[in-house]
Amino acid sequence: MRSEIISKDIGNIAEINFIHRFITHRVPVSIPYGNAEPYDIIIETIEGFKSIQIKNANYKDGKVTAYIDNRQGYSNYTHNSYKGVVDYLGIYCPQLDECYIIPSNELNNYSITLRIDEPKIKYLKTLKFGKDYLLSDFIYNLNINK
Repeated sequence: MRSEIISKDIGNIAEINFIHRFITHRVPVSIPYGNAEPYDIIIETIEGFKSIQIKNANYKDGKVTAYIDNRQGYSNYTHNSYKGVVDYLGIYCPQLDECYIIPSNELNNYSITLRIDEPKIKYLKTLKFGKDYLLSDFIYNLNINK
């Protein structure tokens, strides 16, 4: 039995955290068969089915950062964005045991950073704050719209 956590395990842990939180709050979840889809789960909402790609993130220096590019292939690979491909990007941060969900139209190509601690420079309009993307708030809004 292996003792180290490998990359696939890290991704599975992130997915399970999202699935657990959705199911706990009675949000129906579906998992696609195989690994061929650009999304990890689908949730059912009053507006229809929504696809979510889930990534692991790290907390450091007051920020949660996730690398979100979709790498195609192993030798001569290309990077693709999830923007417009999925409905949402889910980010799980194990250091904070917190889940965040970001609409795909707010994504760039390679990474996303959510500010957790107050920044030293407060006038930056481009900062994204983790408190604005909490999965718990997203689920609450889904449930009040039922």
